Amino acid sequence: MDKKVLENIRQSLLDIYRMEVIDGIRDILSGENSFLLLLLSCSSSPLTASFMAERLNITKGRITALISSLLDKEDIEITLDMKDRRKTLIRLTEKGRNRIETKIDEVNEKLEYLIRDLSIEEVNVLLNILEKVKNRGK
Repeated sequence: MDKKVLENIRQSLLDIYRMEVIDGIRDILSGENSFLLLLLSCSSSPLTASFMAERLNITKGRITALISSLLDKEDIEITLDMKDRRKTLIRLTEKGRNRIETKIDEVNEKLEYLIRDLSIEEVNVLLNILEKVKNRGK
């Protein structure tokens, strides 16, 4: 691919990354919010710390720190797995659910702002491009 095209793509991505509206979106994709988001998306059953670490691609040490912080904030609760007492099960509390749902609403407002001038066809093209880029990164 032409170096100028790559430079334009890189600069556009950098410009988007620096946009103030992107801050809230970036915020939900990392740290405590990504932890709560994963718990919400899998809310039908409690999750283990190992599963969380693997899915979020973070160390077990970082998971331990997140669990401690979220326990202090009463956003999660933990119990021992009765089948395997070596495992700790993590569950979202109502307080944690409210916190992450509020964040999701904030992000949705930002996303709506970003795409409000796009037609449905343009949104579908954007989604297709994002899907291709996502699949390339696997």
